[in-house]
Amino acid sequence: MIKFFRKIRQGLLTENKFSKYLLYAIGEIILVVIGILIALSINNWNEDRKSKKKTVLLLKQVQKELLYNIKNSNIVFDFYRGKDSLIYKVLNEKVNYEDYKSNNELRNLVLSSPDVVLSEDAFKNLIEYDAVLTEQQDSILLKLKELYGTDKKSVADLDEQMEKISFEFLEKLENEKVWYSKLFANKSNDESIKYFLADPFYLNRVTTYRILGLDNHFNYVWHFRNKSIALYEKLSANLDLKKDSLFLEKAKYYNHYLGEYAHDQYIYSIKIYNADLMLDIKNKHDSTILASIKFYPDSKKHFTIDGTFGQLTYDDYNEVNGFILSLGSRRERYKKIR
Repeated sequence: MIKFFRKIRQGLLTENKFSKYLLYAIGEIILVVIGILIALSINNWNEDRKSKKKTVLLLKQVQKELLYNIKNSNIVFDFYRGKDSLIYKVLNEKVNYEDYKSNNELRNLVLSSPDVVLSEDAFKNLIEYDAVLTEQQDSILLKLKELYGTDKKSVADLDEQMEKISFEFLEKLENEKVWYSKLFANKSNDESIKYFLADPFYLNRVTTYRILGLDNHFNYVWHFRNKSIALYEKLSANLDLKKDSLFLEKAKYYNHYLGEYAHDQYIYSIKIYNADLMLDIKNKHDSTILASIKFYPDSKKHFTIDGTFGQLTYDDYNEVNGFILSLGSRRERYKKIR
């Protein structure tokens, strides 16, 4: 095409038809500009394709990181679930000499704190890349920023406080009690057991551990875990990714949870809705739904609701007949009514 214009230009110059030559010269320029624009468009399209591919890769990594954090949060749940039953017994004076003598975990009740291992590397990579996101992905990103900016920080702050009170108590025993070393040799003795049973300041220490550990630390981890689950599921749906086995067939697997459970003025109704387990909290007297939330059991027997531990109870025929909600000194029994 360019050669064609050049031949015409030579002819026009010979005939001294300058105006027509100028017209065709402009045509040549337009052709060159069009070519450049096409090349730029192709290059931009290619760069955009690479950018979207990179964004999807980063989002997939964020999804995996969320799963990692969810599983590590569940480990913390197991830690505090064990502490919960011990704290209840100690604060309600339901332990005796033989309990302390035979149970090493009871003697070390406030001497340890959980290490909440939460990662945010994939999230930071996504932020630093400044990825071009869809409207739905942008909504997910805003929630991720809240999760890692606010919720994770709250967990980290309580991590430090729990580590501090455990370490301070270790120092106190080291400096004041001659039997301190025997605790870590799993050797119980009369002096240490009498201390745990009778010292009022020890009960104060257990109470502080309960307030910071169960009421706050565990509660923050619970909120972080549940928000992570919600974002994991949204990312999985957005990217059309297969979920981890932790989330597969959960409604069917936990079918024995279904039903209604009553206590005082509340009814807890567990049902399946759109393949998810849902929990409705109702007023017992007028059936008003006070809250409706997704329900995430931790196992076939244990679950958590609003930062509170739950455990199913069974009758003599191994059928679920209710559950118990517990946190520290609190215990509530719910009876299955249908």
